[in-house]
Amino acid sequence: MSKTFRTIDAETVRTLKLIMTDVDGTLLASGQDVDSDVEDTLHLLQQVGIVVGLVSGRTMKELETMAVKLGLQGPIIAENGGVAKCRAGEPLFELGYSRHDAEESFAALRRVFPESITGRQDNEDRLIDIVIRVNGISPHLILKHIGSTQLLDSGYIM
Repeated sequence: MSKTFRTIDAETVRTLKLIMTDVDGTLLASGQDVDSDVEDTLHLLQQVGIVVGLVSGRTMKELETMAVKLGLQGPIIAENGGVAKCRAGEPLFELGYSRHDAEESFAALRRVFPESITGRQDNEDRLIDIVIRVNGISPHLILKHIGSTQLLDSGYIM
């Protein structure tokens, strides 16, 4: 695995107030459970007064569950920035996003490509995004059928 971090000195650490971390490939190197070393580090950061929050394309429900399990007190940003709250259990920020266009675009894609477009099971827990699985259709072709709806290709699921 490549080194994707830099070592910082103790003086710099003392100036930190907040660390926001991605989940998949960062906190969760593999599987669904946070390694005990990572969990210990998160607790240590909070003990020295650094708030830790989560950022992910995952659903708010998943991230809140993880934050509670890990005892994290920081902000949670879900669905690729579309949904946010100050901490688990608090109300969502009103960011002005709507799922309406995504729902209409998903329905249009299902009409045009009924055998090739499916939704992911966790879509029922998503508040803004709709995650689709695509079988043999290029992003360019999809864009022709979704109007102004934004299409993000994560490299895992389009």
